[in-house]
Amino acid sequence: MKQEHKTYEEALHELEAIVDKMENNQLGLDELTSQLKHAQQLIKLCKDRLTKTDTEIRRILEKGDKSETAISPNDKVHRTEQEEE
Repeated sequence: MKQEHKTYEEALHELEAIVDKMENNQLGLDELTSQLKHAQQLIKLCKDRLTKTDTEIRRILEKGDKSETAISPNDKVHRTEQEEE
């Protein structure tokens, strides 16, 4: 699976597996180097996804704030005929 097609959760799970192998001395010297490089790529992917998600959430919340403040308490509200009676 290509890096850019992994979900955040998949990348994080893979990163945790690499860290676990490193902590338990399960990697040879050559494999350690390649796994460390791979871990760096996974970290970058996770950071990028978090940054993108944070930006999207902020944008959504800003839009929500604008729509909530679009109606002030002094604005006239259209009432149905039943409400007016």
